[in-house]
Amino acid sequence: VMIGTLVLLLRNFMRSLTQQRKLARMRIDLVNNITHEFNTPIANIGLALDTLDRRNGSAVQFTPDELVGIIRAENRRLHANMEKVMEMCRMDAGQLQLRMEPVDLHELLRAVMQACGPVLADAGDSVLPQFNAPHPVVQGDRTYLSNVFFGLLDNAVKYGPPGTTIHLRTEGE
Repeated sequence: VMIGTLVLLLRNFMRSLTQQRKLARMRIDLVNNITHEFNTPIANIGLALDTLDRRNGSAVQFTPDELVGIIRAENRRLHANMEKVMEMCRMDAGQLQLRMEPVDLHELLRAVMQACGPVLADAGDSVLPQFNAPHPVVQGDRTYLSNVFFGLLDNAVKYGPPGTTIHLRTEGE
């Protein structure tokens, strides 16, 4: 009887330990995702400010109004990402709600390309847009979709060779 009880206690202990490891991995993944989502807008704001300040000798040619627009858009993106972090906390409590709305992917992609302009220029990269989808409007959460596209462009810049032309294409029926 005592051996059976020890086996049950050991099995429960191992199950609990496995659950704790899974939770620890999930927390690490969450921190990594949050870091990635905040890194890009912070880098874009920094590059836009450097270019606006003109002290860094950058050859990037953006008008001050374009740079202020980028800074404003990235600031809104940081705010939206903070909202998403708070929503993730609500999701853990079983209360997540996506803001589903019609989103024009072409419009969203143009905004992402503009916001990433300083990062692309700094890396010597460019984007070749080919927006061929006849019906670019989809139902989705605008912030989550923009984070996906920012992440893809950011990774293309980060992991591609300098001077890369990034092809961004939409298609559909």
